[in-house]
Amino acid sequence: MANLCFNCQRYQSLATERTTGNVCLGVWKRADSRGPYKLAHRVWNYDASGNFMGTINLSEALTLGQRGDTHSGTFTLDFYDPSGNFLSEVTGSVTTERISVE
Repeated sequence: MANLCFNCQRYQSLATERTTGNVCLGVWKRADSRGPYKLAHRVWNYDASGNFMGTINLSEALTLGQRGDTHSGTFTLDFYDPSGNFLSEVTGSVTTERISVE
């Protein structure tokens, strides 16, 4: 599970301590004034002992809901070993809804 956070600088960062998770940096842009958003992330993948496992390239195409509190789209995860050799690809869809403070 990933936490995504959009901000006005078009830069995203999801970083955790290396021994308990992965480090992820990414960027986003709107494809055109009414089109979907495109996201690109690079993940440095570590196991529970802190050993480098390789990288993951995450690409997403997301459409924002009309009220701005949902988005949906598709993603692709490309996995590489520490030498940069392609290992596998995972594709899927994503749907989210903003939570609010009551």
